[in-house]
Amino acid sequence: MPIGIIMALFALSYRIEMYYTNPEHAPTEAEIEQEMKWLFGDDWQVIASAQAYALAQDRIRKRRTGKWGFLGHFLLYIPVNCWIIVTALRDQHNPEGFIIFIIAIWIILFVAHALSAFPTRKMLEKRETNFGKTLQFELERLQPEKLKPKEKLKRGKYYQVGDDGELEEVEDEVVRSDEKPKRIMDEVDNHYNEMGGGKY
Repeated sequence: MPIGIIMALFALSYRIEMYYTNPEHAPTEAEIEQEMKWLFGDDWQVIASAQAYALAQDRIRKRRTGKWGFLGHFLLYIPVNCWIIVTALRDQHNPEGFIIFIIAIWIILFVAHALSAFPTRKMLEKRETNFGKTLQFELERLQPEKLKPKEKLKRGKYYQVGDDGELEEVEDEVVRSDEKPKRIMDEVDNHYNEMGGGKY
């Protein structure tokens, strides 16, 4: 019997998850926009991407399935607690302190689960905002090269973009030989402008 009940609960949870992953029961556009705002701030449209939208939809679906999970907890909580209390009253050899301790711990867990499954709007906003900040911190930590300060370029030195996309210092002679034609054209342009003409 216990194994059958456990298997039935697993099958039910799978069906609930499949129900909410169905496109017909996808979160509305307003729900997604609100979730994106909580996760990424007021300027969420600047960094919006397919991955960000998928994350927002997944968070909303998990909250929906979490409410059904609390319902299962509730249906288990009532009969089991009643059984514990009745057993404790019938059997005088059971330590009352231990029974009370178990019931108290389970009440705390039950209330915490209820607040997690059915939070107020303010609690939900705070929770999702904190999750978004943690997510952005982790992404920045995984990309430390973007946070490194750029090296200052030396004065009087010439640089060019190398094959790897980084700046590399080059010899003055190479730069001068490459820029000779450009310098000649610049001198012609300056002389032409002094004569009152424009750029030809």
